[in-house]
Amino acid sequence: MLTNVQLTDPQGQTFTDAVVRVKEANRESSSNTTTTENLITDASDYTKEATVNTDNRNYENDYLRCVFLYWPTQAAFDEGRAPYILMNPDSINDQNFQINRDELEKSKYDGLAVEDVCELYFTDVVSALLV
Repeated sequence: MLTNVQLTDPQGQTFTDAVVRVKEANRESSSNTTTTENLITDASDYTKEATVNTDNRNYENDYLRCVFLYWPTQAAFDEGRAPYILMNPDSINDQNFQINRDELEKSKYDGLAVEDVCELYFTDVVSALLV
């Protein structure tokens, strides 16, 4: 959980003592190797040995999608008030913030738990969008 956060929400309201919490996060990592073999016969001479071309392609994907909640003040959090869902200002009507592979590969995220990755991303990237 992050406290004493200064942010301007997508509706234009500015808060100087907000509390931000990760509501949910989903990290997906996948890799796939595709091997293609093409056999080609020389149409000018069918007695020749056929040629086989092999192609290997590797695909890797890694991203983390997270949703943030916020309370306008520490007092609102402490009093158990209902939080707001932070909408992504870069994506209309979307509450998801996606951390792509290029960002996740940065050493600052090494060894961090998923919630800690989301909070660091909020501090370093998302908060700059909320100024």
